[in-house]
Amino acid sequence: MKIMEHLEELLIKEITVITNLISCQKRMYQAVVQRDWILFQKELMFSGKMTETFTALEQLRLSLLAETKIEAELSTDFYRSTACLPEERRLRANELYRELKKLLLLSQSENRVLQAYVSNARSVVSGIVDTLVPVRRNKIYSKRGSLVSTNIESLVLNRSF
Repeated sequence: MKIMEHLEELLIKEITVITNLISCQKRMYQAVVQRDWILFQKELMFSGKMTETFTALEQLRLSLLAETKIEAELSTDFYRSTACLPEERRLRANELYRELKKLLLLSQSENRVLQAYVSNARSVVSGIVDTLVPVRRNKIYSKRGSLVSTNIESLVLNRSF
């Protein structure tokens, strides 16, 4: 079956792309921790390209499964679509699919780690700024009792190395 060989090739390409994306996500995390914003920008652009590539490959895979017409709702159930394949092909395709799903979960975890780190760092910095510049927390009212917007004050930190 030429279609199933093509399906295996697509799954292998998707696995490769997701593996590269996970490596990119780890480099992004390190760039944020080290505050290397140039590297972070580069990795962010690379991750966008990897995401686009993966989306295109996924669309190809789904359309390929739809072309096989092995069963009515193939695009929603991969295992149902491979059920009528010869055992060796079915086991190989299912193994690749499980590997892909595992890597997708790992990628999702990497995203959550980065998001949690950035969120916690933002909270810490916000708390420090609120402590140093209490005017940001206080509300100022006019003579008539209406809320007056406060002017944003600059905060400059002198950091010596």
